[in-house]
Amino acid sequence: MLSVGVYGNYNYEKEIEINQTDKRYTIGGKLGYHLSRKLQSVLDIRYRQKDSTQSVNEYTEMSVLINLVYGFGEIHRLSRDDSF
Repeated sequence: MLSVGVYGNYNYEKEIEINQTDKRYTIGGKLGYHLSRKLQSVLDIRYRQKDSTQSVNEYTEMSVLINLVYGFGEIHRLSRDDSF
């Protein structure tokens, strides 16, 4: 099974005491794939940027994360007839 997702975030902060305004942006996407019943892989690509009135606090970041998740034990899915 293949799954795809996209996400984003915007944050605005104003620090009156130190006269600083920050804007943070994040955008990314995920791609997941079940390799088997117990093994899943996820690829997460993310771009982040911070703009600030104080240039020493600015940054740009691009990151890639690869996850492999293995589930131990039995997998039990409730059917319509099962109850807690």
